[in-house]
Amino acid sequence: MTYVASAPDYEEVFEARKEKYSELGLQAIKVLDELCTLAGLPNELHNYDDDWAPKTKLKQALDEVKSEKAERNARIKVPPPLD
Repeated sequence: MTYVASAPDYEEVFEARKEKYSELGLQAIKVLDELCTLAGLPNELHNYDDDWAPKTKLKQALDEVKSEKAERNARIKVPPPLD
């Protein structure tokens, strides 16, 4: 049996969006860190409280998605990717 996302939720679409935006955000933070280091500028991004630290929140979101995908793949037989 094949599982396909369906209306009205399309969970996998939002899951993929969450995953890719988290990855993009983490890449942007990495670039920001490198630019601040090269330019000798302070990086204010690291001064946030733990309640809303962008890097922490993005990593949590990415870990959530990966965990959900792993759980779903464990329940559903997913064929190996085609080369």
